[in-house]
Amino acid sequence: MLAEKKMRPVPWEKALTELIYDDRYSALPKEYRKLVYDEYMKRGNVERMREEVKTKEMIEAQVRAMMEEYRRQGKITATIEYRKFEELVKNDMQFLKLLQADKGGILREFINEVEKAKNEGMDLV
Repeated sequence: MLAEKKMRPVPWEKALTELIYDDRYSALPKEYRKLVYDEYMKRGNVERMREEVKTKEMIEAQVRAMMEEYRRQGKITATIEYRKFEELVKNDMQFLKLLQADKGGILREFINEVEKAKNEGMDLV
């Protein structure tokens, strides 16, 4: 019933206005109505969070592949500044979207990896 109505996460009192006239809702014992709603909302939040994590991981993998390509081309080194890097990728909207949310964290991680490999005399490719 809740899935059919595509209930969004709203307070219980507001949800009641949509549920109260549904016969299936009335069929539930009073003490279980809010419990069922709360459980549905928890499950929905967990699913949304999983989807967000999955999407971010996919984008991050694409970003890392692009950064690796820039490194091979010599455009990224262990000493690159974030602003210079932003200028380099300013036309890639998906990349910029992730960088905006991440505030440079992926770039810092990647540069640390490049620097570590360089110090150990290894090549990341």
